[in-house]
Amino acid sequence: MEPIKVTEFNGDIKDACKDFEGFSPLACMECENEDSFETKLFLLSREPRNEAEENAIDSELKKFGFSSHSILGGKKCLALAAKCSKCGSEEIFWDF
Repeated sequence: MEPIKVTEFNGDIKDACKDFEGFSPLACMECENEDSFETKLFLLSREPRNEAEENAIDSELKKFGFSSHSILGGKKCLALAAKCSKCGSEEIFWDF
């Protein structure tokens, strides 16, 4: 099986997947901040199939300063990462 390729995506989420237009970080689960977040999107060559592949994605995202992510599957698979600008937590609630 070919390893998952992780590529930083510099556009908006709607540019990667129209179905997720408006999907964004809304609140920090730690400090309840709702104002500003550092976010990054990453295109994945395919969806991860096991924990080892999830860990490989985590390793790649650490190069960009993130230690956790969420996956959006579909025609284009995305890894989403966000960090609270107030407390630095990566426990962020995303929604439309």
